[in-house]
Amino acid sequence: MMFDRFRKPTIPNTVVFSLTSLGKQKAEQYQGSPKDRVLVCLDENGASTLKDICENTNLRRTTVEILVRQLIRGGLIHSVKGEEI
Repeated sequence: MMFDRFRKPTIPNTVVFSLTSLGKQKAEQYQGSPKDRVLVCLDENGASTLKDICENTNLRRTTVEILVRQLIRGGLIHSVKGEEI
């Protein structure tokens, strides 16, 4: 399909994410947004895969992938194992 060429590749299941020090500070200021839920999940559970984050936040994988990319760009999380995103 032509549309598939424009989709961003999904994040591999083997990538593990963790909070940066800035992300840790942000998690402590929890406001309840989906981004905050991801930050708190990583704060409470430590380094986690996308699957772990989805299960612990009750967010869909596509939503978590979008949020993870935003949080990485914002310097709040980083990948600690697996491919760089």
